[in-house]
Amino acid sequence: MEISVKVHEKARRNMVEWSYRLAPDEGDSIRFADLYFGAMKLELIRTRGYPANARLIADYKPGVMVWEFQLGSYWVIYTLQKHGGLLARLLGKSMTKIVIPAIQPQDPSQSTIASLTRELSSRG
Repeated sequence: MEISVKVHEKARRNMVEWSYRLAPDEGDSIRFADLYFGAMKLELIRTRGYPANARLIADYKPGVMVWEFQLGSYWVIYTLQKHGGLLARLLGKSMTKIVIPAIQPQDPSQSTIASLTRELSSRG
């Protein structure tokens, strides 16, 4: 099974803004954000999109998940897009694409979830 992770620009900006609060030097902030992105991607790949503390927040196809990445301080909102039918899965050739449209410093509200679901559905 192949797994890829795509981070939307909005989510990348969210992470960089968050890192500025933790490291006042711009260079350190960018390196800090890159380190967190790397850890986040590795954990999503390692767990095949189901890390501890992740839950389904919108029963939409693909389902919208939220993962409390930094306990009590940062949440990753993402979708799991599975490609390949039964034969591909049996042959180990299926693919899961993890798409991260948003990262935020609080658990997402119902209005955030609704807005994000509309945004994702308009992308096709």
